[in-house]
Amino acid sequence: MFGILCIISIYNYKILSMIMKRIILLTVVSFAAIIARAQSFHYYPLKEVGDTIEYLKLNFDKQADYFVGRTFDEFWQIIRRDITPTKCNPRGTSPYIDPHGIMWLQGAYIECMDMSGVPADTCLVQAAYVLIRFKPPYKTDMHDLFYPLPCGVTVDTRAKLLCNYVIEEIWVSTIDRRRGW
Repeated sequence: MFGILCIISIYNYKILSMIMKRIILLTVVSFAAIIARAQSFHYYPLKEVGDTIEYLKLNFDKQADYFVGRTFDEFWQIIRRDITPTKCNPRGTSPYIDPHGIMWLQGAYIECMDMSGVPADTCLVQAAYVLIRFKPPYKTDMHDLFYPLPCGVTVDTRAKLLCNYVIEEIWVSTIDRRRGW
């Protein structure tokens, strides 16, 4: 009787061991697929997409995971393939949360379309822009980085100042230009 119980328990152990091995293998394969998907990027050229807002959403909003952990320079090289952004402005933390009133560089605002307001009685006129948040800690005083720049500095020069910052989050926002700013 004892021998039969030992055989059954050994058999159950082998079955459970096989099941656990399969679960571990499935988990490893799943994580590898998720990481591979996050690392792959498919570029949609503006000529193929045809619409600037859709281009921004396809390349930067829907594939935001690709840019997380990468530098701003990598983002800039991709966006410059088809578009010449009109603005590359810093985004800072609120000076009210810092004991010394400093605005720390927190991210970037990339404008690629005309954002000027239009009369309210016109039909819907949308525009889009890209917002980026960098990985903390925020240790760069925004005023020290951008305000000493001379007038007329190009957008690419402003982007070079941000090239080594690592992206934590990126998204595309749209506005209705009838409301203006």
